[in-house]
Amino acid sequence: MSERTAALKQKGNDCFKNGEWSRASRYFMEAEKIDPNDPIYPSNLSAALYESGNYVDCIQAILRSWSVLRRGTGNVQPESVIKLSSRLARALCQGICGGTIRRETLQDKQASIKDLRETALGIQSTSLGTAGTPGAADLSRLWQEWSTMEAEMGEIAKRGRECRDNLSRLPHFMKPLDDVIAYFSIGMDQIIDLTQGWEPRLDPYPLQLDKIPVKKLSTLSFLFGGVGDGRHAFGTLVGLQQAYKKLENKRRSAFHAHLNFLDIHPATIGRNLCMLMLIHHLCSESDPVARVELKATLMYAFLGAVMPSYCYDRLVALAEDLQTRLSRSPPDLPAWLQIEADTVEPVRDALAFWVHTRKSTRKVLEKHMHSDPLDPGNIAQMMQLLGGASGELAATARSGLMNTIMQDALEKGNKQQPDERRWYTDTKVFLPPVALRKRHPGFDAAWRQLKKSKKIEDSALQKIREHIESDWKPNILLYAAVYNDTRYHPDGDGYRKLELNVFQTFEFMAEFNRKEKAAPGTVSKIDLDKLAWDVASTFFDKVVEALRALSERITVELVAGGLSEVMAKDSISSGPDSRKYMRMWLSNVPDYTHGPMNLAIYVMPNLDDDPDAGAACNCLFNRGSWPTDGQYFTSYTYLLPQDFPRYLGCRVVRSDAVSGNLVLGSLTLPQPLEKLATREELATWLTRMLFNVFIPGRSPPRPYTVRLPHNLVAFFGLLVHLRRVGFPGHWLSGFLARVLSGSMVSDIAPYANEWPVPVEYLSQRVAPHQVRTDPWLVEFESIIASAYYALPFPVATALPADFSRDPDDIVVWEAQVAPAIPFSTVEGHAYAGNGTPYDPVVRILFYKRERSPGMLASSMRSVFSSGHPGAPAPGTFFVLTAAEDVQIRSRIRFRLSQKRMERIKGESWSMVAYREDTGEIGTCLRRSEAAVRLVGHCPWTTILTSP
Repeated sequence: MSERTAALKQKGNDCFKNGEWSRASRYFMEAEKIDPNDPIYPSNLSAALYESGNYVDCIQAILRSWSVLRRGTGNVQPESVIKLSSRLARALCQGICGGTIRRETLQDKQASIKDLRETALGIQSTSLGTAGTPGAADLSRLWQEWSTMEAEMGEIAKRGRECRDNLSRLPHFMKPLDDVIAYFSIGMDQIIDLTQGWEPRLDPYPLQLDKIPVKKLSTLSFLFGGVGDGRHAFGTLVGLQQAYKKLENKRRSAFHAHLNFLDIHPATIGRNLCMLMLIHHLCSESDPVARVELKATLMYAFLGAVMPSYCYDRLVALAEDLQTRLSRSPPDLPAWLQIEADTVEPVRDALAFWVHTRKSTRKVLEKHMHSDPLDPGNIAQMMQLLGGASGELAATARSGLMNTIMQDALEKGNKQQPDERRWYTDTKVFLPPVALRKRHPGFDAAWRQLKKSKKIEDSALQKIREHIESDWKPNILLYAAVYNDTRYHPDGDGYRKLELNVFQTFEFMAEFNRKEKAAPGTVSKIDLDKLAWDVASTFFDKVVEALRALSERITVELVAGGLSEVMAKDSISSGPDSRKYMRMWLSNVPDYTHGPMNLAIYVMPNLDDDPDAGAACNCLFNRGSWPTDGQYFTSYTYLLPQDFPRYLGCRVVRSDAVSGNLVLGSLTLPQPLEKLATREELATWLTRMLFNVFIPGRSPPRPYTVRLPHNLVAFFGLLVHLRRVGFPGHWLSGFLARVLSGSMVSDIAPYANEWPVPVEYLSQRVAPHQVRTDPWLVEFESIIASAYYALPFPVATALPADFSRDPDDIVVWEAQVAPAIPFSTVEGHAYAGNGTPYDPVVRILFYKRERSPGMLASSMRSVFSSGHPGAPAPGTFFVLTAAEDVQIRSRIRFRLSQKRMERIKGESWSMVAYREDTGEIGTCLRRSEAAVRLVGHCPWTTILTSP
């Protein structure tokens, strides 16, 4: 060893001890180049490469070191051989699972691998490898793991895609006791053009299409998750056309944009389909009267409670036509418009409901009211509501409301109520366009009278109301079948309560119409005397112009599904072949779906790797719940914005999530390890994350609702995502092995109070203590077995002996259940003292019959911390956090191993669904139908007995 190589070795060793494995690798590599005949340099290099997660180069370095050792004439140190052999087994397993090593790449190395393996195992079996030789005891286990994986390589290649599909389909949210989906038909926020950014007023973030690589221009994609009424998609379509006009010819010829309209409610997608087809018809309609009728239909369908009969007739005829078009294969739609295959049937159901539903205009208008939130009466009511609440959250909400009032007053001044608002207050309809107004007796005269005297005479108003009741029809697109259900609506007569500021959207349209004339960073003035028709007509003219210009340059895709579920399917199942979006607008969907943590795991992998790319959302559902942005990020992720690149592999472009918009940007993955959290930091954070999935805090009382619905599937999804971020596979498999052991010793405790979580919790530690993980291991079995041949890190040797590894062994079961305590599901009613059944907090407890489910459910925190004196032994109960389906009145569906179900079949087991936040039992097995059956197969005889 020369002085030069000795110095390089020492520098490498120092870097290795400090966790600087990339720097250490460079020093060892340089030393090996100088002296390729010394096995220590490639051996040390292999150790550094392994720790950095570079398993391919690690294997190469191991085999070079072994080759030198084999050629040497001196004594071979047993410890060196065992270290090399153990590291080789680990690297092979990690490389296969991580997808960096394939069978064909090992063909020319098989002889050397076999030689090192057999030599090391031979040393282990002799006196040279007895106690005292580090690593000798683990050597057989490591090579047995490789033998298992080598035998499974064919299955990994054959069933990997299937297992990725399995993982993407597992539910990653806890369920509520009642899973009715709310139908939000009218938006509440400003219109966004994603080509200009996410803040339409003061923070432009333009997408520079003239600088994007030409190749990328042909795959430009935009996602609207929680698309709602489609306003942001329409705004972006207008923006794309404006940007397209400015491109040079070469770029124009390459340009193609994909717009994905995504929403969890099929009726929302059906409504957008109707709007898009009306716009499509406008593109080709030349008759002036027909054009006005079409635009009027657009306006009333977009925001009217009722509409003229000629608009209604057009809308119903369109819905009937779309039913026919969607019944064909493929659906008969314009070339630029697509609908995802699984979305067709639920959208057809929505269309059928609209075609066949019959509603009274009088009843619709009785339940409709224009409600300006800044009306003095409404302000007083809100302040009264907030006045009864105490604490930091209530103070923040009161302050926010007053700031909103002040801002609105500054923008609108002291101007009197505009004339059409007076008209709407009296009639509850928008004025039709002038060209059609003669079809409505008395409208012109009453309008002139209102403008002149600020009042409509009673007799004239009465005639107008009679005309509206007799000749106008309800806007059927505002309704869904749920309004016929007495469980959710008191009357159950199909009529919804519709109270909203109907002119707010027109104000947003007016602002959007004027934005091109306003200077960047300024707020355009809104003319409150403009008629709704004038504003809507101008807005939809822009949309029609954009569609006409880009019809051969865009694709609009309609998808009904949950944002996370659809994105998980794309990122996990399709992998690198999935569509990458330049920009995403996700509305306030993250308020319901675990905020930025869920975005990082399931949404961000689908974002384009581009500095201008971004995924944005706002906070509307629970804005008053967050005193600070720091508590918002802490509660959802146990990180602060500056930590996102080091842990989650994305960057926070805008962090004012509570008062503005949260924007996340992409990073090139995998990230260099030196830019990521250390192994100790990662283990600490993962422990905090996991413990808070096991034992979550709880939401504050309404109206300060916080939803953190992630379950163990989402946590496992996080582990998979972290591998993609760049964390070494052995870091993740090592952490999971600790969890699967059934217990852990930790100085971290789950957060025990009401959300939001204070920032100070991130640094809190407790005395090291033992905690139990065994109650949740059965669910890990279902997750791991479902995804077994697609796991990005090896887990075989860490699995308990009774764990299944067969994806076909995990099936969905159904249990017939009945409510255990009363819940009211009626909108606006009290929830019988037991909380809302819509909170995603349900877990399933399986237990041997001699156990008390109520005691177990209410004392899970002390059971977890090993502090419960009468805690049941491992194997006598377990908890599932990821139910497939929960219907409080009828059934629960869940995934479980067939072999495990067979084992408990003859024992006295039972099950209940319980609220994790309160410990209350929500459902129990029906005594008369105490059966659990395999879904899709013949019903079983009794498997679980009723409690």
